[in-house]
Amino acid sequence: MKWMNSPVVFVLQHMGLPLLSILFQIVLFGALITTGIGFIHAVNERIYTAQLMKGNEFPRW
Repeated sequence: MKWMNSPVVFVLQHMGLPLLSILFQIVLFGALITTGIGFIHAVNERIYTAQLMKGNEFPRW
């Protein structure tokens, strides 16, 4: 569907460089994974701090 293309994908497709378009999508996917891991780490740190403030020990796995 043409209306679902982002401007970057549109430009890369019209440049005639499909490898660059694939590389962009891989890098974008990696950035999303990194963001997700950072979010999980932040939640984990908040739980750890809350447990310490309550006087409980955070389990070591």
